[in-house]
Amino acid sequence: MYARTRFKVIAILFAGAAVFHAIGLLAPEWAPAESRWRHACYTLLDFTNAFFILSRPTWQVALLWAITAEQFHSHGVTAYEVWWRDGRIDWLSLAVLGVMTCVLFVTTSDWARRRA
Repeated sequence: MYARTRFKVIAILFAGAAVFHAIGLLAPEWAPAESRWRHACYTLLDFTNAFFILSRPTWQVALLWAITAEQFHSHGVTAYEVWWRDGRIDWLSLAVLGVMTCVLFVTTSDWARRRA
């Protein structure tokens, strides 16, 4: 897949996540396990990433590393707890972790390539 197309897909994924968190902020009954401040933060972060991912500023790679680490902490713990407590797979958490890992790989690789 061409680099430009990859980053367009990533932008769409971030925009979708921002919409999900905006709905969670405005209608908390849709995502009762999450706090409203977390939805507010991720609405802002995801829209910011969706906007900037196409121009790929160098600072965004550091932001994505931080967000990915936080996602592994929050979704990783949630996935583990759901597995341990309920004996089922938390597919949403696994999807978030998989997508964020891919996004981090693509953006870091692009950053390293442009730096070389």
